[in-house]
Amino acid sequence: AVLLGLVTLVLGAFLIVDFPYVFANVAETSLIKYGVHTYSEYVKRGFFEFSLVSIVVYGVLWGGLGAIRGLIQDQKSKIKIVLTVFQSVLFVEFGIFLLSIFRRIFLYQQFHGWSLARIYGGIFLIWVLGLVAILAVRHFYQKSLLLAEVLLTVTVIIFVGLFNSENFIATSHPPTVNKRIDYVYLSRMSTDGTAGWKMSYENALKI
Repeated sequence: AVLLGLVTLVLGAFLIVDFPYVFANVAETSLIKYGVHTYSEYVKRGFFEFSLVSIVVYGVLWGGLGAIRGLIQDQKSKIKIVLTVFQSVLFVEFGIFLLSIFRRIFLYQQFHGWSLARIYGGIFLIWVLGLVAILAVRHFYQKSLLLAEVLLTVTVIIFVGLFNSENFIATSHPPTVNKRIDYVYLSRMSTDGTAGWKMSYENALKI
């Protein structure tokens, strides 16, 4: 209960105090007031924070679930309520934090197009969100959900293997630099991104 309460308090305080930064809604040129210069730096710093927070919070949530399930009968009426409240609040806070990272990636691609890092980062976020959802279900479903976690992971891996991300980048929303398509990036993609090669070649002919 003490551990859950402390983690819930710290993450909650972070979201409240840094709410303007976490959900910054300003032009890229105004990001300097939050200590960053570009959306790229904003997303990268946010992703590092997300990775660290995910490891800590996911582990604590698992520990909280184990504690709730391990309570003896006479403890359930007193401690279970406290643990359940902390668990619920922490799940909500973690969901808000996940939403902020999704938003950062969306802002980045909206202004600067897609890249492999942004696409795979988004897929990684979806995988983590799926694991958190399965963990939440465990609180109401006593049987093992290991198969669901394995299926989720295998599905993500298969999707990453089959999805032609480089062709998607070239044909949907190519990366930009100074509001112009980054043909250098497109020309350096693998054979999966031949559409980008063609675009780069055609652009070179115009120069």
